[in-house]
Amino acid sequence: MEKKIGNIVADEIYAKIKRQISSQSLDPSSVKLAVVQVGNDQASNIYIKFKRRACEKLGFGFSLFKLEDKCTTEEVLKIIDSINTDKNITGCIVQLPVPLHVDKYKILNAVNPLKDVDCFHIDNISRLYFGYESSRFIPATVFGIYYLMKHCNVETKGKTCVIIGKSNIVGKPLQMLLSDELDMACTTIHCDKYTENLFELTRLADIIIIAAGVHHLINSPDVIKENATIIDVGIHRVKVGDKFRVQGDVNYEALKDKCKLITPVPGGVGPVTVAGLMHNLMTANKLQSNQ
Repeated sequence: MEKKIGNIVADEIYAKIKRQISSQSLDPSSVKLAVVQVGNDQASNIYIKFKRRACEKLGFGFSLFKLEDKCTTEEVLKIIDSINTDKNITGCIVQLPVPLHVDKYKILNAVNPLKDVDCFHIDNISRLYFGYESSRFIPATVFGIYYLMKHCNVETKGKTCVIIGKSNIVGKPLQMLLSDELDMACTTIHCDKYTENLFELTRLADIIIIAAGVHHLINSPDVIKENATIIDVGIHRVKVGDKFRVQGDVNYEALKDKCKLITPVPGGVGPVTVAGLMHNLMTANKLQSNQ
């Protein structure tokens, strides 16, 4: 079976990390990721498993701090404080979603900014406003997309890029990064569920990055430009016949022949997201070593 583009790019990121470990004579077990999970969301359990496997692949340490869904914000903050002060922990993420009664923004901003490998702390995300070179971390999915586009030599300068979805995790930071005139220099059009005549905009796009959370929102080649690049961040478990399959926000089979590049689901953005988190973990280790 042909290796999918996301796995190829992820392996390139892992190889780069391994070279860094070797050149720095670093004991990989000294790099450790802590994950704080509140409740037992099944999708979160799967994502955490992928992160654990990536750490094991590189020889990094991994710890899961799992709290019951009825716990309080104060109890979560206590765990985060213990992680912040533990010199044996390099990076910390709060696995989202958390229950509604837990103050999400309070706990995300309680993580030590130098350990905030998800790049949710206000100090880290604000640095991204000034571009890639000014950033401390890049959110893992956004880094993965950025690296994938660089790897595939996607032409961006002056090109029209339609981003569908305005989440704090993907859409918003991605728009800042892609519109940076000193780097990607895309002309970005940022869309959401209220955007009128969406497909008139997608027909203009040289690049479409979709993180809408809507299964097969883009379902026909008629709504895209010839030789467009499409990066699909969506992931859905859907029943096809008598089997369940994982598919994206884009109908890959219907559009692939019209695209210059289209990422599959699975095997596209997912693997590079996890690799991006490992990249951030190495960055966190460097930042803390320089203190």
